Amino acid sequence: MIILDTSFLIAFYNKRDSRHREALKIFDEIANDKLVISNYIFDEVVTFLRAKVPWIAQEVGENILENLDVIRVNDEDFKTAWELFNKFDELSFTDCTTLSLSKRLKIKRVVTFDQSLTRAFEKINKK
Repeated sequence: MIILDTSFLIAFYNKRDSRHREALKIFDEIANDKLVISNYIFDEVVTFLRAKVPWIAQEVGENILENLDVIRVNDEDFKTAWELFNKFDELSFTDCTTLSLSKRLKIKRVVTFDQSLTRAFEKINKK
């Protein structure tokens, strides 16, 4: 199972993004794996796209809902995310929910262009 981050999804869906081609290449490599996102990531993606490229936001949201498993952050995930948020100054709360879900579901890979999230993910998975 692989969890996809907002930065990757925005690059994948937005042809104007500087990392669009890189995201397409990565997607080709992982397309046969079970791909998941959190409901927090879904929120970030569609909200960002509505603000920046509104003409694709609804279509992207529908595509995500049809093709990816959206995992809801539960109360325990939220609590763990808050603890992680207080530990990792450079991460957003949404990033921390990604880490929390990864811990609970034993997800071993995150696809992101966010180096802070990559470092934190590697750090918590060394334990």
